[in-house]
Amino acid sequence: MFYHDAEDRENLVYLGKTPSGYEVELNKFAIESDLLIYVNTFSSGFSGGWKSINVGLASWRSIRHHHKPDIMSMTLGRNLLHEILNEMGALVKEKVGSNKIFKIETLLSNPFQVGKIWAGDIDTVRNEALSLMRKHQKLRREIVNRKFDIICYGVPAWSPYAAFTSMNPFLAVISTGLGYMGGMVNVVAKESSTVILAYPVEDRWDDFHFPNYREVWEKILPETKDPYYILEHYVEYYLKRDDLIHRYRFEFAFHPLHVILGTFPLKKLKQIGELIVAAPVDGSVLDRAGFSWVESVEEAIEYAMRKHGRNTTVACINNPAAFSRTF
Repeated sequence: MFYHDAEDRENLVYLGKTPSGYEVELNKFAIESDLLIYVNTFSSGFSGGWKSINVGLASWRSIRHHHKPDIMSMTLGRNLLHEILNEMGALVKEKVGSNKIFKIETLLSNPFQVGKIWAGDIDTVRNEALSLMRKHQKLRREIVNRKFDIICYGVPAWSPYAAFTSMNPFLAVISTGLGYMGGMVNVVAKESSTVILAYPVEDRWDDFHFPNYREVWEKILPETKDPYYILEHYVEYYLKRDDLIHRYRFEFAFHPLHVILGTFPLKKLKQIGELIVAAPVDGSVLDRAGFSWVESVEEAIEYAMRKHGRNTTVACINNPAAFSRTF
């Protein structure tokens, strides 16, 4: 067993460029081992497949090609993220060998129970997982055939990045709220819609594992909530922050670019009229980042209905569908 270090230049190997010009750089131990066995939990169309290798064992040199606001996607349909990853995977197989990477793919029935396991070739097991998920879960655009003025949903105290720590405001509102739980916003929201997120946001930060999350929340987000601007102007700054790189490499912190990539769900703000966070424990922490908030869901809906006028339509999203399937 080894731990991947995306900043350990001596243990990264550059494999070259794909036909589309995507550079592939991976962990040396993954490439030079006789057999790489990767165990993964499949979650929506976002995970699985070559993402395990070409993200999980890659460097920013590779990741920068597909981790962009317009490419990152959780769709079970055509997924541009995985199209790029598959092209990179073809290069990995060409350079490393098709029989040197063995994938064990699991699909959960619920957060506590494994429903199905596949093992073998990366492309084959991902396709099997996708096929089963498509049988049990409609594409989001097939669920409803209309748009709504008000979209309301609760946000759970859950994040794949906070498994052994607490939720911070960034994870609650942006990463989980607009990101993992916000997929239906693209489908059901009008351009003028009001989106209401219900979560008891607290001024609570784990600066050990997330050393620059509070900094981005309080210094960058008040300046801009445009993820395209943030990606363009802050990547190099954080790549040069030796203090944060050191904490990532030697003190169990997330990579300093992790929070930058976490801003991508903010692109939904360009698609809607207004975002309101309902029922925070401490509204002042939302003020510091420039987010609107009210004391309760009822107050938020009342405000939005006055704003949208007569014949207002309201959608309450039961999130997340991923936690209510049984295979």
